[in-house]
Amino acid sequence: MSQPLDGLVKFTSAIGLNRGHNTVHTMHRILSHCRLGVFAGLLSASSWVQAQSELKIFTAIEVEFATERGQSYQLQGSTDLGAWSNIGEPVFGNGNPVNQIFSAKDGGAVTFGNYRLNVTPITVPGLAPWSFQGLSLGLGDDGAHEHYDFLSETNGVKVSPTGTDPFTYTFTRTGDNEAQVKLVKGSSAGDKDRRDLYTFTFTAAKLGTFVREEFRGARLKDRDLGTFTVLDGTQPPGGNPGDTNSVPVAPPASLKGLAYSFLSGATPERLEFLSETTGIEIEDKPRPDEDEPNKPFSYTYAFTTPTNATLVVNLPDNRRDEYDLTFTQGAQGSFVRREFRGDLLTDTDNGAFSPAGNATSGGPNGGGGGTPPDGNGSPVPELTGTRYLFRSGATPDRLTFTTATSGSEQSTEEDDDANAFTYVYTVKEGSAATLVVTFKPGQRDEYDLTFNLDGTGTFVRREVRDDVVTDTDTGSFVRDTGN
Repeated sequence: MSQPLDGLVKFTSAIGLNRGHNTVHTMHRILSHCRLGVFAGLLSASSWVQAQSELKIFTAIEVEFATERGQSYQLQGSTDLGAWSNIGEPVFGNGNPVNQIFSAKDGGAVTFGNYRLNVTPITVPGLAPWSFQGLSLGLGDDGAHEHYDFLSETNGVKVSPTGTDPFTYTFTRTGDNEAQVKLVKGSSAGDKDRRDLYTFTFTAAKLGTFVREEFRGARLKDRDLGTFTVLDGTQPPGGNPGDTNSVPVAPPASLKGLAYSFLSGATPERLEFLSETTGIEIEDKPRPDEDEPNKPFSYTYAFTTPTNATLVVNLPDNRRDEYDLTFTQGAQGSFVRREFRGDLLTDTDNGAFSPAGNATSGGPNGGGGGTPPDGNGSPVPELTGTRYLFRSGATPDRLTFTTATSGSEQSTEEDDDANAFTYVYTVKEGSAATLVVTFKPGQRDEYDLTFNLDGTGTFVRREVRDDVVTDTDTGSFVRDTGN
């Protein structure tokens, strides 16, 4: 249960600097006029142009509060002590105090007159641990021989065939499945300017991907990606039931029933392989304007050497991604991905991949679309009250089935009125069904539907005008669960 706490937040405010702003700005204009008088003999009035440099000073608040593990802290502000608004992102407690600064620029946090902390117990543990103390993490291609031992809450050693290097670190749990470690190597004063920031994303109880940013002073020197394995120590809590046992320990001969996380940028992408040829692409942090956050795909997977494989993912809109996979730590490794639109290569990137347990069609902790009630590959028994997106080109068509016999069709990028229709839906054997949509006498669309395990699927559509087939196309469909 959320528990607002008042009076436990210490603020340092820059209130009063606005008055200084006016004084400084007036003095600036006086100096400018003096400067104009001194140089008036050198420049004519018509040639003298000086842009005023406006000095801006903004107020801010500095917030400091203690934290406990297992709690989430959300700073909130209010103008009337009645309605409270969240400020910034929630903070996961780690036993250390937190210090944050919020600016008043552009209507920032200082516009509120009252502040409080909303403290919420973490009910879903996630995959990330609350502490790295006692853990040994193997990073990179040869993690078993070069690893990091976190001996206490603040100290550890990097172990390699050439010896050990001490380090100090600060641990912060930043999400259900994510943690950050600020690591300083060595013990001399000069080493303080050499620090690494690691972001660990757990894809399973003891596996995941990481981003390492190397800093020298305030300058970012290098950034690279990789995989990690928890070699020893207490197993991180949480996770989906069965995830630990379902994670392969060697390069999998088949991807059916597995989920993999691919990291090449700030956030990973999750591919769930529902069958030997079909799956769903899930963005861990989907864009708000995404029409189809869970994208169905077909794929092929084949080994070229015992530790190298190719993966070709065919997505809607005539897009495909071609992966070259290199398994470096059991079932984990690195990849090169080429993105195609038609036959045109549009982008090439690389990163790290790691198994993420079973294919659940819902992300690491069950969020997202979820498995439909008929998740055995059979067609849904009826369409009443559902809405589907049918994609065969750049813009999907949204079909809403209001009753057992009527509905409406509308393009997802058009604001015009929807086209009303009547329909007949028939379930066939296996994973097949037919759908006949009639807009008006002499105008109908005939669909042959094939359902996948998760309720998505593919279709063949014939457009019929006055009993003549005028066009035939193919595509994919997905249940639209948006508002």
